[in-house]
Amino acid sequence: MEIFYQHDMYFPVMNVFEKIKAYSQPYIDQIVEVTGYESAVSSILYTILVFVLALVAFSIVRHFLTRLERFMESFDKQLPTLKKNARRYIFILRYGFRIVLLTAVALSLLEAWGVDAYTLFGTALVADLLGKIVSLVIMLLAAAVAWEVVNSMMEKAVK
Repeated sequence: MEIFYQHDMYFPVMNVFEKIKAYSQPYIDQIVEVTGYESAVSSILYTILVFVLALVAFSIVRHFLTRLERFMESFDKQLPTLKKNARRYIFILRYGFRIVLLTAVALSLLEAWGVDAYTLFGTALVADLLGKIVSLVIMLLAAAVAWEVVNSMMEKAVK
């Protein structure tokens, strides 16, 4: 029994990239009329667009994690070990988000320069593998939250 995956459902970044291409195509056509270098101009413009979107995404993630750190500092008196452990988890989140965003940027740049990088994600094997990785990460996150809650409750009971 074969299962077919729609890549839009698992990877919304691809759908956004296609929409951006469709929106910017009239402007690229105008530049091409003047220069005559269609593929180079469109690739350069898409590369610039990918970098701008990546900078916006990085700044949003950095802002979110900074706010999360400040929020965790408010628990300093109530749960002192949570603050210490929260720094470790925020560090893991920061680098995890960076890896995901850099992967999305690299795949988008490959698409911009004509390599069909997203077609790899359309295969059932890769979609299944990524689905299992996401499930594993969610389970690890739930286990870490449960561990911290139980640990802080035990500390309160001991004091």
